[in-house]
Amino acid sequence: MAVKQAMAAAIFCTVATAGMAVWAHYSPEMAARSGLDLWALLDAFIFFLVAIGLYFNSRFAAVAGLTFYLLVRILSIQSTPPSAWFVIIILIIGFVGGIRGAFAHHRFVRESPIP
Repeated sequence: MAVKQAMAAAIFCTVATAGMAVWAHYSPEMAARSGLDLWALLDAFIFFLVAIGLYFNSRFAAVAGLTFYLLVRILSIQSTPPSAWFVIIILIIGFVGGIRGAFAHHRFVRESPIP
């Protein structure tokens, strides 16, 4: 369940980033306010790949998802409004839970007595 929540967080990041990038492309005012351009679609694609990896309980995707999300948040901290911190904290908790769930899944599969 924790991995699926991380997958939902990655899908949210994919949709939100892609939507904001396209909106910023067509609205110069939004582009100036958010600092996004069409290169943000690359970020959305990376989050999409993380979501696919999390669907298959990948430990690498779980760690990569949290790492990439934190990197994006650190690089965009100047343009982050204070009202967005609640969502940011929830997404970080989701990605951390995904790491916990992915590693637990692989440990349980390895230890299962089923041949």
